[in-house]
Amino acid sequence: MARSSNKTRYLAVGNVKHVVLIGCGGTGSIVAEHLCRMIAGFRLDTELILYDGDTVEEANIKRQNFVPYEVGTNKAQALALRLTGQFSVPVAANAEHITSENLNDYKDRLLFVSCTDTLQSRRIIAETGRAGLANDLWLDTGNEQHHGQVIIGNTYDADILKKTYNQFYKKPFVQHLPNVAAMYPAILKARKSASKASCAAMPFAIQGFGINAMSALAAAIIAKQVLVDGQVKTAAIYFNVSDARMQARRITRDLFNQWK
Repeated sequence: MARSSNKTRYLAVGNVKHVVLIGCGGTGSIVAEHLCRMIAGFRLDTELILYDGDTVEEANIKRQNFVPYEVGTNKAQALALRLTGQFSVPVAANAEHITSENLNDYKDRLLFVSCTDTLQSRRIIAETGRAGLANDLWLDTGNEQHHGQVIIGNTYDADILKKTYNQFYKKPFVQHLPNVAAMYPAILKARKSASKASCAAMPFAIQGFGINAMSALAAAIIAKQVLVDGQVKTAAIYFNVSDARMQARRITRDLFNQWK
């Protein structure tokens, strides 16, 4: 008798001491607050580290988690200062964009949370060697005007994912999940993109009202599975603000079909 392809598993998660949030814009600034509430509310021994090289602009106030007195300051530093005071939790800030060098500075197991809008920044995360092939987890958020997804994984190595497919039914848990670079291989070929208009410069009416908040909520739901539950049961969440839909993708063998 064939085994059911709907049989679910979970990813067993070890202790995560640091969460590195990359990008503190429309989605990232909201995710940062969700994470601080989680760390404070569950009394987690977890440090949040923010990365962003951009400055808060007046136009950001309408759609990002900033307040008027923070205009002109670095986004990561502004959030870290305010959230540390609000929740009494450790929040560190790096007022710079990510590079392969600064992401390799950490020794403990990490949860990367990427809230950026370029493939190039994702390639940097993937090619650190930490989020690409190691035990660190990578939670990526991405969205268009009305829809998007949040994906968590810890490898893009095809051999590892094939092995996971073949051994799927042997244990109630898996050790690896495909990360966003595995699901979207174009990330690994990305080059620096040409500069484009800032979201802050776009008319408010066409920015997809609620999309950043929904993306941030989806990220927080999966982050809780990592930091609090110690078991990841949701490989991805897909959402659409046009029809108020949020759909989870559980960890079934079908998730690994392309590597069988």
